Amino acid sequence: MKQTAIKFADSTWNPIRGCQHAGDDCLNCWAERIAGRYAKRGETYYTIAKMVNDKPRWTGKVQIVEDKFYDPLLWQDQVADNFRPGRAARVIKTVQVASMSDLFYSKVTDEIRDHAFGVIAQSGTITFQVQTKYAEEMHAYFTHPKVWARIERATRKIYKAYNGKAYPSKGHLKGPLRNTWLGVSISDQKTADERISILQKIPAAMRYVQAAPLLGDITLKKYLTGRKRLGWVIAGGESGEDARPCRPAWMRALRDECQESKTPFFMHQWGAWLPVNTDQLKEHCGPNSVLYVWPDGEMSVNLEKSDIRTMQSFGTLLDGVEWTEVPKV
Repeated sequence: MKQTAIKFADSTWNPIRGCQHAGDDCLNCWAERIAGRYAKRGETYYTIAKMVNDKPRWTGKVQIVEDKFYDPLLWQDQVADNFRPGRAARVIKTVQVASMSDLFYSKVTDEIRDHAFGVIAQSGTITFQVQTKYAEEMHAYFTHPKVWARIERATRKIYKAYNGKAYPSKGHLKGPLRNTWLGVSISDQKTADERISILQKIPAAMRYVQAAPLLGDITLKKYLTGRKRLGWVIAGGESGEDARPCRPAWMRALRDECQESKTPFFMHQWGAWLPVNTDQLKEHCGPNSVLYVWPDGEMSVNLEKSDIRTMQSFGTLLDGVEWTEVPKV
């Protein structure tokens, strides 16, 4: 049951709204652009985002979305209620958490995080992708000596409120949660080395990275082997009117390292800049097109204004192949 345009998950779950830039990789944040469209008085992101010099910007405030907080529990119940022998159930198996925020942004309290992971702990049929740019905050949260006791209390409280009876388990909750994948967003070698080294110190059922927007050459070789290796690499170029181009060689290098180490590789988009060869120039370049020529002679054309349909149709192909590998759930 696909409920999101994000191609590497079946749905998104946004129990909170609001964020703040963590670095240069947030400069053209797509979530911020969406929030900016609905930031007028009375609209969803009012006070959460605003327009500054005709550009959408987060205000830094965070809002709990109470009517969405228990969505994973509802999705599980809907599957059980709609089950019929001999008929395939419409199941949400993978969910990206807080795509319109960051669970480890400093203004998100531990109480909110505990509550979110309490919901996750009770949603065992769903695998949750929890991803952050704030790796240090994620590490501090999960390595706190009382974190699992707090999440257990939240779990019991949520269960009683949702089901009207006490939580049936008499044992104690211990992490890491088997249905939770922890990841960090990276954009270049600097952010990769800083954030992945911290991620590897956090206990997790599976660790992954999303290299998006991909803004520079990255090697992940040393992170794709060993006991704490990355189990998945997602990569994508930047989208939007002011998007920075993604060099095809950067994308190929990540794909090749993943192939060599047998790590699932998922390329979700080129973004606003589509690689083209000389034969494709006439097909993809219009009067409003901007062409970027890389030092090795490869070219990328900006399609954000001139050809949105082509960007959507061809924007997930790397050398003519669609890479959509995912770890087994």
